[in-house]
Amino acid sequence: MNDQEPRSQPQPMQDYEAELATFAERLRELRLGCGAPSFRTIAKAANGGLPISTVSEVFRAKRLPKPDFLILLVQVLYEHVDGRPVGARDPRVQRWRKHWLDVKRLEDDHRRVRRETGHAAPRSAREDRHALPPSDATIPQLEAAREGLQDFLADIAERQRQASKKLLLAFEERVKVEDDIERLKREEARQHKQALQGKIAALEQQRAELSRHIAHLRQELDELQDDQLDITEEESELNDRRAELYFAWARSEEAKLKTTTRPLADHIKQLNAELADRDQKLAAADQLIAGLRDRV
Repeated sequence: MNDQEPRSQPQPMQDYEAELATFAERLRELRLGCGAPSFRTIAKAANGGLPISTVSEVFRAKRLPKPDFLILLVQVLYEHVDGRPVGARDPRVQRWRKHWLDVKRLEDDHRRVRRETGHAAPRSAREDRHALPPSDATIPQLEAAREGLQDFLADIAERQRQASKKLLLAFEERVKVEDDIERLKREEARQHKQALQGKIAALEQQRAELSRHIAHLRQELDELQDDQLDITEEESELNDRRAELYFAWARSEEAKLKTTTRPLADHIKQLNAELADRDQKLAAADQLIAGLRDRV
């Protein structure tokens, strides 16, 4: 190959994305087949092991989950419909593990080809978001994490505004199309029927496409609202942790202050006692001298 020819996009990219989309679609079908529990219900059943935002990304084919995450997710879904615990060795769960391995192999091939061809590895929405700091994070680290979450909230608010604007425009366009359909239907009796029927069919197809577009925008708004709620909850958690650290720091400073001032207070007390003793001795000496003077 000529070195001057541009490098094409590696084929494993399409293979991986297609298989990831299929994987997510099967997960959505499984969720529907198990009673369509909400993301919040799934997260609650997993006792915090399945964050709502990550569950949402997995179902939307935004990322390939870790194997432990997938196993727990599938177990929760089957338990929701079975009404009893489902073990990790359940044949249904094991089939999902095999499916995950197939997608993982494609992902590894995709990353390898991207490294070899110099393409940058793709980043998921969750990878772009600042991860929550560790449990032993300092106050400055928590402050930085909170600022990052606030930036994401601002970005989500802007995306919501744009999606709402697009949704309104789509609604207006659909209303216009529906008006045109009704107008043409009224003219059908007065003009050439076949030509009008063709126009009506085209407009009805346009209306169907607009309806699908509106449904997609509604879904996008719902997903943005879920992300906004998740980030708000994470920000609340950070605020709680900051408050705990400030309280612990204040208690520590108070203890240090007590440790420093207690010896000083004891020393002052001792000096006061010595002064009182000296005052008593001086008073006694004054009385003795006065007595001696009276005798003289």
